[in-house]
Amino acid sequence: MPPLPEAIRFPDTMEYELRHWEEILTRTVEWLNRSRIMTLANVPVGMVRGSGYLINTEPVHSDGRPMVKRTQAGGPDELWVYTKSPATPGYYAVYHVRRLLELFRQDLAQVHLPLPGGEETLPFPEAEQAVTR
Repeated sequence: MPPLPEAIRFPDTMEYELRHWEEILTRTVEWLNRSRIMTLANVPVGMVRGSGYLINTEPVHSDGRPMVKRTQAGGPDELWVYTKSPATPGYYAVYHVRRLLELFRQDLAQVHLPLPGGEETLPFPEAEQAVTR
């Protein structure tokens, strides 16, 4: 797995420092919500497989089960993000960030993940690659 990026930088120059892989996902939800790209009208956002939610207004899935591991994202709507995955945390986060950015029609090339040492990369592999790792 690549090293954890130092931050995530969005097209409007908003930048969030990262301490854990899951923050790539929660900070993306926060940015989309603060920018009013993702609003309550767009929530919940389902998982690709199964009946669970990736994002919801309450920390529960579609069938009423609580989200086992969850984080409340910042932003005006304080949305809940499901962060538990059997996959490697980095790949899970990057896969869902890519999915959300595409769903909300954002240009992946405008989102940057600077790595330690000043090297910048855009680790958004094709969705199939991210899931199979």
